[in-house]
Amino acid sequence: MSAIVKLVDFPLFLVFFVVALAAPLLDAQTCLPASYFPEALINFKEWYRQQYGDYLFSEKPNFFVGTVWLELVFQWPLALLNLYAILSGKPWFNTSCLIYGVSITSSMVVDFLLFLVFLVVAVAVPLLGAQTCLPASYFPEALINFKEWYRHEYGDYLFSEKPNFFVGTVWLELFFQWPLALLNIYAILCGKPWFNTSCLIYGVSITSSMVVPVLSELILSGKASDELLMLYAPFLGVGVVAMLRGFVPHSAKSGSGVGKRTAFGRKKRV
Repeated sequence: MSAIVKLVDFPLFLVFFVVALAAPLLDAQTCLPASYFPEALINFKEWYRQQYGDYLFSEKPNFFVGTVWLELVFQWPLALLNLYAILSGKPWFNTSCLIYGVSITSSMVVDFLLFLVFLVVAVAVPLLGAQTCLPASYFPEALINFKEWYRHEYGDYLFSEKPNFFVGTVWLELFFQWPLALLNIYAILCGKPWFNTSCLIYGVSITSSMVVPVLSELILSGKASDELLMLYAPFLGVGVVAMLRGFVPHSAKSGSGVGKRTAFGRKKRV
């Protein structure tokens, strides 16, 4: 196992080493004055831009400049920290490496995946989850039949037995987590700077009050099928990713958010 870990750490070390050099010497030219850099570095950046047709370095769209600022202020120091952790064998390297991975993908992949999760929650909670604690007369027959199909297909005994803790969890989901999911959808679409805070709150809430007790019940009771466990388990990952995403700055620098791209498009047209 130790050999495998070292085998994985070596390419990571090379990546962090390249970032440690490239971020302040090349990428920083996107958002800092040219007078800060020697002519040799400026010429090298121009050669790279022309050789590979990297229009982002020439057009410098707002989202890209913001992403470079995020790289300089947060990801570059974290890369240096990870280099030190690998060389010194620090036990906290797993955590810092995970945060770095979330950070470099947050503006594209993580935010998109979280958006899909929030979208599913926004639809599923009032239409399906709410059937656990609200009268059946509130829902059309098609939704009731769909819930019954799901319950039989995956053997979700929580929906049939309705234990008190599960009913309470659904109420919390309806009154707190569902509105928060809607708020996070709005924050992603409009590029709101408070998204990291609302995302962190959602991650903490869903992990502590929903995922942990529900997964504990499913695992310890022995009633859950493998399919049911595989259905609920990813929500633990969602909670952890949402919490980690909460520590990544989300502002004009993050470049994620449809609203930011729309605003950029308006500026270009003017």
